[in-house]
Amino acid sequence: MSSRYTPLASITTGTYEDKIRIKARIIRLWRGMTKTGELFTSFNILLLDNKKGTIHAFIPSVSAHDFERQIKVGTVNIITGFTVQAYKDSDKFRVVHGAVQLIFSKDTKIQQVDDKGTDIATEIFDFYDHSQVKDHADQTDFLIDVIGIMTDHEVHVNDITNRHRVRQEQAKFVITDGRSNLKITLWDQYAKDFVKAVWEKVETPVILILAGCRV
Repeated sequence: MSSRYTPLASITTGTYEDKIRIKARIIRLWRGMTKTGELFTSFNILLLDNKKGTIHAFIPSVSAHDFERQIKVGTVNIITGFTVQAYKDSDKFRVVHGAVQLIFSKDTKIQQVDDKGTDIATEIFDFYDHSQVKDHADQTDFLIDVIGIMTDHEVHVNDITNRHRVRQEQAKFVITDGRSNLKITLWDQYAKDFVKAVWEKVETPVILILAGCRV
């Protein structure tokens, strides 16, 4: 990455047309969900640059259809024409500890580039030791990343009725770091995809990285 690209860590609030350009890898993509289990049209991505800087970008519903066809997790992209907003106190369960987020619009341009020879990592995590997890149970500002080994591979999808009297599916299991255990719950399609992957596994033990977890 040359000096013509702005490091993610130095981005401040404002609206930028072509004034700054960022070059970053898209490492995650996810959608929020209503209380009744319906996915939002809008979605989110997490960007990583060559200085190990990360930033969250929000793609609103009005732009989601166009960008969904352009954005591919794992690719390196040059991005311009976005707005940078400070997080509000009401913004809960954030995936990064930065003070700002990108907001895409119809004016945002994203161009995938060849990542051959790039020095941008393919992933980054903010791991917490199992002994630290309990301390985060009462906070609602940030999500955390954890790693562990599944203690039992006989995991299944179960039907439940949630507190809003809506039917949902969940998968529950336990991971360990060799000293202590953590109980994990996955929901709906994510739970079904995970259980299918575990049953099709070819190697044991199953070591899991869970990114963006709510405690």
